[in-house]
Amino acid sequence: MEQNIGEEYSIEEKATREGSRIFPDNPEGANLVTKSILGSLSEEEESELTTLIEEKQYSPSVIELFKKSEQHDPSISRVEVNHGGNIRVLSEEPAKTIWTYGLGTCNATLTFAEMTDGSRETLLTHYFPDKIQEQAEELSNLLSKVEKKNAEKIKSIIFTLGKKTEEKTELEIEKPKLALMLETIIRSQFPDSEIETIPYPKFHNRLSEKKDQGVLIANIPGKAKGDATFQTWFKNGVLS
Repeated sequence: MEQNIGEEYSIEEKATREGSRIFPDNPEGANLVTKSILGSLSEEEESELTTLIEEKQYSPSVIELFKKSEQHDPSISRVEVNHGGNIRVLSEEPAKTIWTYGLGTCNATLTFAEMTDGSRETLLTHYFPDKIQEQAEELSNLLSKVEKKNAEKIKSIIFTLGKKTEEKTELEIEKPKLALMLETIIRSQFPDSEIETIPYPKFHNRLSEKKDQGVLIANIPGKAKGDATFQTWFKNGVLS
């Protein structure tokens, strides 16, 4: 019998359709998603599904960052949402990485400081929009720990959600007041800092074919080892 238009799908049918949507070319993955929705996964199957979803959502290099973060690799600093963090790299040291993931509607700040002794300091904050006051406080706290008299160069980037308009092809900042608040915090401690605000594109499905959505990574080698850089799923750039 044909299903009537507007008739509700059963829970089993919805689970099966979702599995096929997420893994259209992987029957095994689709079946695991279906079982997960229905609450019938074993521990082994749950671990297998987690691996499959990570491989679909992230590139191998980002999966490696997750692994190293879990292993507490001293060269990797992962900043979770609604938190901030910092790293310091001496002039002759190999690169360290500070990074975050899950940027969807959040605001993130990345501040890079080149010091007179050749060391580099990098600060990262990542907060939900409704936690802007908490982010401002954390950003101010992290900035206050940078030795201002020894800072030769300061560069900050504010990443904030963008929106498209009919008049322009480039993204506009969706909530400029929030970005301005973060810029004001930076200016209050480093008036001469170079500040760039970058709106990022909205995405609706992290499990699409575009990997690493919501990921922000800063790779910071010692000054004698090369340029400090950042990368996202939509834009890369140089900090030093």
